[in-house]
Amino acid sequence: MTHVIITVGTSALTNEDIGKGKSGTKNNKALRDKVERFHKAADKSSPVWNAMKRELEDEHREFWQPIPDKLDQKRLKQTSAELASTFVLIHELAKKNGNVPFKEMLAGTNLYLLSSDTDEGSFAAELNLLIMKNQWRAPHVTADRIQGLGAKNASRLDGDLSIWLSAFLMDHEEEHVVFNVTGGFKGAVVPITLAAREFKNAQLLYMHEDSGVGDLVSLQNSATPADASSSQIGGTRILHQPVRT
Repeated sequence: MTHVIITVGTSALTNEDIGKGKSGTKNNKALRDKVERFHKAADKSSPVWNAMKRELEDEHREFWQPIPDKLDQKRLKQTSAELASTFVLIHELAKKNGNVPFKEMLAGTNLYLLSSDTDEGSFAAELNLLIMKNQWRAPHVTADRIQGLGAKNASRLDGDLSIWLSAFLMDHEEEHVVFNVTGGFKGAVVPITLAAREFKNAQLLYMHEDSGVGDLVSLQNSATPADASSSQIGGTRILHQPVRT
């Protein structure tokens, strides 16, 4: 079984082209205004936001219906960084496993969405989970809100992430683990990088938002960042670019 751990940011809400439709010309101003009001709201757990969540889910579902063979670079901002990068990652894993179909690779993969300790992060993680479950038909996907992660009042910005990773390591040390850090709070990258080197078979990946689709930056658990920037891992091209979301 392959395990893919995905750090989650808020791009499922904030990407500016969500709601523009397949043509890219649909007027999404009303939806963007709702998202802006959500960000400013004091109570983000109120049921009043359920309608907006359904609307956002519908827009993401439209992007992924049908599931494409390859992503369109021009439309990446119509969905989340987490969905786009994980889609590319699953395809790469499928190639390395004998070119099995996307859905077959998903069936043998556990997906873990880790959000920051904020209402926006938790909201975005749920949106990503809904698309993975209901549109991709991923049978093994969970979402966890990591206490203290990225929270302004936390004594440590990574919160309980190290605790979560240590517990995960105990159960899956010998298995294939992939960390997708494309999205999410970048303070999580350091503890995740350190944890990745403790696994027997782990990779740390991200997809730069301005790179070509399929350009996954890869750092193996035995490499230093400097080594990784000038190496080739499998069929993945290594880019000399910073992480951005």
